[in-house]
Amino acid sequence: MEHHTDTTVEPKDGFELKILYALAGLAASLGFLLLLHWSLRLNSSVATLIETTANAPLYLWVYTILTFGTAALLGIHVSLLVKRWRTTGMMRKSGSASTTLGAIIGIFASACPSCGSLLLSTIGITGGLLAFPLAGLELKAVSFALVAIPLILLVKKMKSEKAACANGVCPEPLTDTFTASDKKWVALLGIASIVMMIAGFAVLRGELDTEGAKKSTAAIPVDASTNALFTEMTETVIPSEGFASKIVLGDAIVQLTTLGVIDMEKTNGLYAAQGGTPQMFIDIATKPDSDSIHLTRENAPYYLNALWALGLANHMEINQTSPVAGPDLFNFASTGGWILGAAQNGGEYFNAYEIIRLTPDQEAMVKRIAENTYRPCCDNSSFFQDCNHGSALLGLLELGVSQGLDEATLYHEALNWNSYWFPQQYIETAMYFKTVERIEWKDVDPRLIMSKFYSSGSGWYKHVYLPLKDKNLIPADQIGGTGC
Repeated sequence: MEHHTDTTVEPKDGFELKILYALAGLAASLGFLLLLHWSLRLNSSVATLIETTANAPLYLWVYTILTFGTAALLGIHVSLLVKRWRTTGMMRKSGSASTTLGAIIGIFASACPSCGSLLLSTIGITGGLLAFPLAGLELKAVSFALVAIPLILLVKKMKSEKAACANGVCPEPLTDTFTASDKKWVALLGIASIVMMIAGFAVLRGELDTEGAKKSTAAIPVDASTNALFTEMTETVIPSEGFASKIVLGDAIVQLTTLGVIDMEKTNGLYAAQGGTPQMFIDIATKPDSDSIHLTRENAPYYLNALWALGLANHMEINQTSPVAGPDLFNFASTGGWILGAAQNGGEYFNAYEIIRLTPDQEAMVKRIAENTYRPCCDNSSFFQDCNHGSALLGLLELGVSQGLDEATLYHEALNWNSYWFPQQYIETAMYFKTVERIEWKDVDPRLIMSKFYSSGSGWYKHVYLPLKDKNLIPADQIGGTGC
């Protein structure tokens, strides 16, 4: 942008200049929002954020308002700075540090509350947003304030300058006329804004389509009148009477409680908002259980947390080759996101205790199955336990192998447990096989369904969701699952 000293050209603040200022602000806001999304995607996603805060709608609303509010204020600030620079040649330096700091804090605060945060961990804050009393909302509020306050001061300064000029006391104004050079800036800012909007929309749409913006709830509502096929597949994939697993918990979860991997005081705090810790969780955490597990729609989320701790903490020699066992150990959703233990960061429990003793051959079997079973929340296998579902399924496989179950049975177990943890995806997978492949769910090989082709996030989207969408078979019903 060029300065001009000719003060004879009119009018000031014409329509073209307003477009220029608006585009400068819009580009700044969109760029900031893309940075926030990048920060969120380091450890989670928009869908995961929605899922994990579904039981706390006030939190999600405040989080969303503060996020978009900060971006909007930043855009307005940039727009006014451009206007002031053009008209007076002056840039307001005071307050720029505050705005920059606010933007940085906003980027660091963009994460899912129940997931770890790679950015926060770099400055020594482990456990992600849950390390803060308000689960990170205070960081969002500080970010908003640090951007808002300089903007308010700038507006006051510009008003005082305008009043001074009205009284004939002001610096010689620069030309505020739309020029040929400004056309280039309008074109550049316009193109940049359009590209950022298209990119943001495409990324967000793909993310929500892949992972599903589902309402997280233990009970699963189904409206039989809206989609008969969906209702039929619901009862087939996650029957209301539950799944009779062949796996026994024994004293595995009790050992975790004794060792502090599961801290019952923290667990009670987590479930306090839901009416208290379920008795079934208290029982499996404090009493050995010799009965085979009976998995239901209602208890699936609680078994998820118990098995998450087991997969995370149980020692296996093969875990030394796990992708989790590296410099980012404390930053995964499965490690930094585990906040129910006595330790500050769940990463301290990774591969720490010999809860289930396995022979080398048994460990090899666990790894073989784990590397060939996936979950629809990401593209990683169960052996890469970077989220709660990965850890939980790995812990389940360790139990099953130690109890002598064969591979065919363990793939069957894995499919059924994943189905209760990701009901929407597997119900739609059953719909796909019935309508497209003409195969009943009971006749599909669990190894195939649990493979990367059908159970990874991208595989499921490409091979299940898109074919159903092309046939207009995507159900209106949205079923609750359990977020990473």
